Amino acid sequence: MTRKEAESIRDLRIPIDNLTEDCFYMFMAEKGRIPEENKKKSLLRIKTYAQEIPFDVLSKAKKMVDNIDKYGVPCAEWCED
Repeated sequence: MTRKEAESIRDLRIPIDNLTEDCFYMFMAEKGRIPEENKKKSLLRIKTYAQEIPFDVLSKAKKMVDNIDKYGVPCAEWCED
């Protein structure tokens, strides 16, 4: 899927920042889709960003995981042009 195609899908229009990205990797590791080591690295970085993770960040990260199942990509921002 190209970035232009992905941007036409509302679910894939997710703004990504470092905290959201690390939460995404944390959720992917919890589902066994990436190595547990990635989860540990993500958690270490998350601790440097915030003591509490805002709900909207967790929600975006979970949506990205769901998008992989539904569309094959987590978000439009990560699609190639």
